[in-house]
Amino acid sequence: MTTIPSAHLRVIEFVGLPGAGKTTILKEFRQHVLGAPSFLFDINDLKPSPRDRLPRLGKVFSLLSLLLFFATHARLYREMLLYGFRARRLSLQMFYKVFSYIRVAYFIDVEKKRQREDCQASLLLDQGLVQAIGSMSVPSSGKPLPSPKRLVDILVMKRVDMIIFLECDMWQALERIKQRSHGGSRFDIGARTPLKKLELGRMESALRRTVNECKLAGIHVLTISSKQAVDKSVAQIRHWLIDEVAAI
Repeated sequence: MTTIPSAHLRVIEFVGLPGAGKTTILKEFRQHVLGAPSFLFDINDLKPSPRDRLPRLGKVFSLLSLLLFFATHARLYREMLLYGFRARRLSLQMFYKVFSYIRVAYFIDVEKKRQREDCQASLLLDQGLVQAIGSMSVPSSGKPLPSPKRLVDILVMKRVDMIIFLECDMWQALERIKQRSHGGSRFDIGARTPLKKLELGRMESALRRTVNECKLAGIHVLTISSKQAVDKSVAQIRHWLIDEVAAI
């Protein structure tokens, strides 16, 4: 079992292609986090499971405070839209995605400000901020991938403390997507089509570039192979966290 000591909320994001095994490994890893509540947070619905619900979550997402966050983070919204425009065509879906990602940033900011020493916790992100930058690169419009540096600086830094990057090539991800019946990604429908393969390859490149940029920015990153067994991956994450947290 692993204890993650922290005087504040420590955000650990799991990053990888659909089918890489993020959710499977994350859920298994949660069983090995001791000492404080760990919250599984999914960007798709912004609702932790009922058993892990944060205190006064409804108040956190009050409309007034969210609007205030948008007003004071106009640059963040602008930079995300610019990145999306450079990477793909503008669409209503992209505006909705950007809004959803900024809500995640807001959620993390609010929880980190609390910093209650009597309630240490680790926020485990599945479909988080780093993943969001990769997701914004598809569908492709034939444009080259823009640099993620500015978004890493203003969106990820000071919010994400550690990244678990599940390395998975496009072909392995495609095979896993075809075999699963519970997936909810855009690639679970029509994964066999040439267009979906192209988009998955583009997302793979975007994720690698973003994770590398995070490394250069000083964020702690662990890269593990999605080909290895789940229990081996969990053990590798546990040992890495013990070393990395001690060094932070």
